[in-house]
Formats: sequence, structure tokens, C-alpha cells
Amino acid sequence: MTICELCLSLIDEHRLEIKSLLKQSFEISFPSERIDEDFLCNQVEFLREYMEQNKAKVFGALINGQLVGFVWVFEKESINSRVLHINHLVVDEGFRRRGIGRLLLQAVRDYAIKRQVEEVELMVSKVNQAAIGFYEKNGFETSRYLMNMIV
Repeated sequence: MTICELCLSLIDEHRLEIKSLLKQSFEISFPSERIDEDFLCNQVEFLREYMEQNKAKVFGALINGQLVGFVWVFEKESINSRVLHINHLVVDEGFRRRGIGRLLLQAVRDYAIKRQVEEVELMVSKVNQAAIGFYEKNGFETSRYLMNMIV
């Protein structure tokens, strides 16, 4: 297995795998929502646009040329510091529990250290208990709650 930074050409080469991974992620996080093809295509296009503008980095896990997981991050300003935000971290359901997510997080940590970023953050759906446990096991702590009201 190889963990590497994905360039635009690799995003294009693995477009179908990225859409499949995003679909798996959204279906777990938003089980009552229908995730359609147009939405997934738009997500990949947003990713490409952010990468073209140097506003996003993507690290991928490749096994025998197949993309089995990736993490999409971007840097942002916080009140008194710079923060690296994980927009998506997903590992294919057939490859989970093999340390791939941990290796992707290590790539994020290494990138944060290189960029002299003090904090890495993410949002996770309350229903995704497996992800919450994974993140807690890997050093994340709950610092805020996102609350919403359906109107």
C-alpha cells in the first residue's frame, strides 16, 4: 500500500473510485438522505476546483493501483491560529480496520507539521459512531457541537 499526495491527474484517473468512496461516506453520515450521481459529480468537481486554486490537498491510499481511501483537507484561519480542516476522510468499506485511516491521518499530521499548523479539526455526524470512536482513538476530542433546527 502507498500513501501519497494526489495531483489533479490522479483525481481524474480515480474519479469513479472517489465518487464511490464519497457515496459510502455520505450514506453512513446521512442515512436518511438519497445520494444521487449529480451530487457526487459536483463534489468531485468542487474538489478539483479547490485543488486547482491550491486551496485543498488530498492524500490517497493506493493498493495495486486502486484508490481505497483518501483524505481531503484545507487550511483555514481560526481566531488566533491556523487550522487544518479535514473535509472528508473515507476508506472503502472492504478495506476498513486495516490501519489505512490511521495512515491517512498520519499524512495529515505530517502535512500540518510541515505547514506549522497547530490544530487539525473535522466534523463527524452523530450517527457515525464508528467514525467517532476512530477519531477519539486517534487523538481527537470533542470541542464544539454543531446544532441545527429543521424549519
